[in-house]
Amino acid sequence: MIVTFVFSKKAFGMIGLPVRSASLAILIICCCPRSIMAIDYDIVVFGDSWVNERNRLTKHLVSHFRQSSGLSGAGLCTLVESNGTADQGMVYLPGYSGWDVSDQEADSAGLNISHLSGDSAGLALNFYVKSDVDVIEVYYLKQPGGGSFSAYGQDSLLGTVVTDDADRSSRRAVFHWSPSVFPKYFRVKISDPNVSGVIITGVNFKTHSEGVRIHKVGNGGLTARQSVAVDEEIWIDSLEALNPDIFCILLGTNDYARNVIPAEFKTDIAELVRRVRLAKPAVEIMLMAPGDNGLTGRIFEIADYRDVLIELCLEEDLKFIDFKEVLGDYATANSLGLYSDEIHPNNTGGALMADAWLSLIVEGESGVPEEVINVLSSRSFLDRSDFSILDVVGGDVRVQWRRLPGIEYTLCKSLDLDEWDEVSLPTDYPQRVFINALNEEENNFFKLKASYLGIW
Repeated sequence: MIVTFVFSKKAFGMIGLPVRSASLAILIICCCPRSIMAIDYDIVVFGDSWVNERNRLTKHLVSHFRQSSGLSGAGLCTLVESNGTADQGMVYLPGYSGWDVSDQEADSAGLNISHLSGDSAGLALNFYVKSDVDVIEVYYLKQPGGGSFSAYGQDSLLGTVVTDDADRSSRRAVFHWSPSVFPKYFRVKISDPNVSGVIITGVNFKTHSEGVRIHKVGNGGLTARQSVAVDEEIWIDSLEALNPDIFCILLGTNDYARNVIPAEFKTDIAELVRRVRLAKPAVEIMLMAPGDNGLTGRIFEIADYRDVLIELCLEEDLKFIDFKEVLGDYATANSLGLYSDEIHPNNTGGALMADAWLSLIVEGESGVPEEVINVLSSRSFLDRSDFSILDVVGGDVRVQWRRLPGIEYTLCKSLDLDEWDEVSLPTDYPQRVFINALNEEENNFFKLKASYLGIW
C-alpha cells in the first residue's frame, strides 16, 4: 500500500494565505483528538532484557512524562532482576537476602513471570522510597497454609495480611501512607510463615496526583512461550488489578536466539494478547519488534519474528513499532555507539527507542496520552503525520511533517504534474522532518509517498 499526498505552493496563495510571510503556518492535515482527563494513566512495558534495564526504554519514558504531565507514582516494583521501579530515583529495592526466587518457572506467579517467597518470621523486603507516595499496593499469593505479613511505613505498622486460603490465587493488599520527608523505607515483613510461607509478586507505588505511571515489567531471558506457560488466572487477575491503559509487549530476541519457529512465536504472543484483553478489554496493545543483534548461526532472521508480529497486529487490530528500523542493522547501530554489547542497546539506543515510541503517542492538553497511532493504517498515517508549511527560510518555504517510525518516505517535486524529481530526505531518525524545498519563484508541486517497510 502506498499513501500519497500532493500539495503545492500555488494552492496556498489560492486559499487566501500569503506565501511570503515571516511566520507562515498552514496545517495540511488537521485532527482534533478527543479530550480525556485522567486522574492517573498506567503504561505497562512488558518483555525481556530489552525492557528490564531502565536505560533501554523506560527511564526515558519516565523522564518525558515527568516533564509533560507529571508522574502519579513510581509504578510497579517487580522485585526480581533489576530490583526496582522504572526509575530507581523513585523507588528501589536494595536486595532480598533470604528470599527464594522463582524466575521464569511454570509456578511463577507475578506479572514479571517471577516472584519471591519466604518461610522465616522476620524476613523482610525493604523498599527505599525517594518520591511522593500515597497508596501502596502489595501483590501477593493466597495459598493453602500461607503465612501472614505486615507492612510498615518506616517503623509504623500499616497493616497485617493473612495469605492462607483453600485456593491458590492472586490478591492485592492496599496500604495508605504519605511520608512528608524522603528518603523513607516501606517494609514488607513476614510475621508468621505458617506452613507454606509468604509469596510476594510485586509492589505498586501510587500517588493521588494526576499523571502517568510507567510499569517496567521486564525479565531477562524471557521468551513468549514462558510468558504464557504460567497460571493464566493468576496472571490475568494481577494485570486486572494493575488496570493498565496501554500494554506494550517487547519479545523476540530470546526466541530468535533459541531458534523458536516464528509461527509458534506468533501463537504464543497471540495467547498473551488474549490474556491482556481478558484482564482489560479496552486496553491499547502495542507489539514492539526488537532491534537487530550480533548473534550468528541462527536458523531464522530477526526480521522473521517482526513479520509475524505485523501479521498479528493486522489480524487483531494492534499497534506496532519496529525498533530495528529505529536503530538500524546491528553493525551500523553498534558503530554509532547505540549498543552496550552484541545484544542490548545502551542508554543512547534506549533514548532513540523512547523517542520513536513517543512519536506514536497523541497527548492531550494535560500531557496524558489520549491515543496510540497505528502505523500499519494508512488512515492513521494521513491523520497523524501533521503536515504543515511554516517559515520562509532564505527564499524557500519550509515543509514539516512528523516522521512515524517504520514508515519509508519519498518526497518528489514537479513543475507540471507530469515529471517528478525525488527530493533528498534525512536518513537518520528525527521525530519531525524539515525540508527547505518550496522555492517561491517556482510553481512547484510536491508529492509525499509513504510505505511501511515490512508489508506495503
